Order: sequence, then structure tokens, then C-alpha cells
Amino acid sequence: MDRAARVRKLLATQPKPETIMSYTYDAKDFRLPSYLLVPEVLLQMHMRVGESAYAVIKCLRFFHNLRAKRFIAMCPEQQGPMYDQHVQSMKRLFAWKEQHNPADPTLAPAAKIPGAVLGFHLDQLAYDSFNNLYIHSLHRFFEIEWATYSQRMYDIKHAASRQMDHFDYMAWLYWWNSEFKPNMEKWEGYVNDLNLPNWEDTVDELYNMIIERVEDSEEVTAMQLARQLCSCKIKRTEGLTTLPPEPHRILNP
Repeated sequence: MDRAARVRKLLATQPKPETIMSYTYDAKDFRLPSYLLVPEVLLQMHMRVGESAYAVIKCLRFFHNLRAKRFIAMCPEQQGPMYDQHVQSMKRLFAWKEQHNPADPTLAPAAKIPGAVLGFHLDQLAYDSFNNLYIHSLHRFFEIEWATYSQRMYDIKHAASRQMDHFDYMAWLYWWNSEFKPNMEKWEGYVNDLNLPNWEDTVDELYNMIIERVEDSEEVTAMQLARQLCSCKIKRTEGLTTLPPEPHRILNP
């Protein structure tokens, strides 16, 4: 599938699902209800489960914010003025998104951004470096915060079956399955959304934003405009290659 087809597919997709940033932390979701009779050791274990869960949620928000920086990371800081132009151009694109709300009929459509004020400078090696940092941080998260949370969830469930009498345990287990676990599932699923998009998909996302938010020129199509606004260095097997600027600054599909 060529780049134009991929971008058309992106434009046709449904709105993105909610993210961890839409989850509202509520301390009550992590507390044992007062009607449950549990031994002190389980109270302490449950407190540690809550602490571990909160640590995971903070990490999920951290990775959400780090992923959002992937567009800035497409240009190396060492590029100086080109990096500054790239950052400001990305900020303009994101600002347009924040101002534009197609779901609110009372708002007039936001004016699109003039292409003349934008310039994007993409370097695949810079993105690869960011990707390596992201993956390293992600591995540490799974080895520490997520592993600790998972182990404590496992430990408390097995400890409860051993240390509580039958009726108290059945009351606790009912609460665990009907209230506590569903509350944890409100945010646990976001652990599956932590992968960083690869270079090609991120370039497609950028094209998508340009086509959606930047003024078209009478002389070029939206796709041609997206290409013209981007200069790009991509990896080849023999090293780094700069794509030729045709007719202005073009990212070869």
C-alpha cells in the first residue's frame, strides 16, 4: 500500500479510542469496604496493591505523554533553526486540533493553517534514537512497576483463601470479583496500548494532520502539499539518504 493510500485509510478511520488520560483516579476504588472482615496482614497487603496500582497508572500517563512527543522527536535537536521550525510547526498543528471541535455545532470551523508558515524536518535516525529510549523505559516499567503490581494481585488472592474463614472469604471474593477487579479493569487495558508507532506510521500520521489542518493551494493537491512541507532523511541499507526536493521539499511516498 503506497503512502497516499495509507493516509486515505487513516482519514477514513473512526475517532481514536479513549486514552489513559480520560481515566479519573478515585481512591475509593482501591479501598476495602468497612463491612469486610479481614486479618491485619491482608489489610497491609491490600494497601500495597493500591500503592502498586497507583504507580502503574502514573507510568501509563507518563508513557502517554512520551508517545505524544514522537512528532517532535522526528527532528534532531542538533538541527538548530530547522529544529525550532519543526517544533513550532508541530505546535501549530496541535493547537489547531485543540481549537477545532466538529462535535460542537455552535462553533465555527477553525481556519486552517497557512502552509507558508510551516516546515517539517524529518530524520529517521533521530526517531530511531527516540524509539530506543522509549523501548528501554517500557522494559523497565514491565520489569518493575507492572511486575510488582501483578505479583501483589496474585499474592493477596491466594493469601485470602488461606487466612480467612469460609464465610469471610466468600464475602471478600464476591467484592473482589464484582467491584475491585472491574475498577482495576478501567485502566489495566491501557497497558496494551503502549507500543510506539513505527517510523512509517508516524510519518503517515503527520501527513494526515497536514492534510486535515493546513490550507490547500490551488496549484497542488492536499497530498502534494503534505509532501512539499516535509524534508526527510531516511535510513537505507548503506546509510542515511536525503530525499531529493521535488518540487520544493518532498517526502517520497
